Amino acid sequence: HSLVEKLQEDSYDGFFEEQLYKQFEELFTTGDGKLLNFEELSGQPLNTILLDCLMYDDDVLFAQALALLERTFTQRCKVLQALSDVSLMQQPTTLTLFGNVSEK
Repeated sequence: HSLVEKLQEDSYDGFFEEQLYKQFEELFTTGDGKLLNFEELSGQPLNTILLDCLMYDDDVLFAQALALLERTFTQRCKVLQALSDVSLMQQPTTLTLFGNVSEK
């Protein structure tokens, strides 16, 4: 097994969790999500270029390259954090209460 497969096995045990994981990954690897990947947009090995930029003796270049690398490799984490702030309201009474609160 590769390291990724091992991590998936350790982290996701069960059919529902596996399906959820696959759908979540598809947000970043297919359709519009894939088109928003920096390397897809540029057509260049951007991560390699950014790693090279970290080696120059320029503080601004270093900071910007590191920021782009962080943005690239923390996308999934940021989406998961944002999802934890979402509340699904399915009951009509909940929706009515929410509507009343938002009007004040």
